Amino acid sequence: MQVLVALARRRGEVVSHDELIATCWDGYAVSDDAIHRCIARLRRLSEAHGGFTLETVARVGYQLTESIVAAGGGPSTDGPGDQLPWEWFPQ
Repeated sequence: MQVLVALARRRGEVVSHDELIATCWDGYAVSDDAIHRCIARLRRLSEAHGGFTLETVARVGYQLTESIVAAGGGPSTDGPGDQLPWEWFPQ
């Protein structure tokens, strides 16, 4: 959850591995595998529930973006109910 919050607070900006480690693991040494597992879980969450997408920016970090996709797979016309509530993540 901390990784999701860290990415959401940056609202579409790229967040580096080092920033995630500092923010989510208080600077403790963690393997790249630990970060990759968290990212994989978030991607599964995104696929299951929608509302956001998580992109890898090669050799830089990760970027969370709001996805406006309805459950049927097309663009949402229902309004904010189908979107990630960005106000939950103050900057």
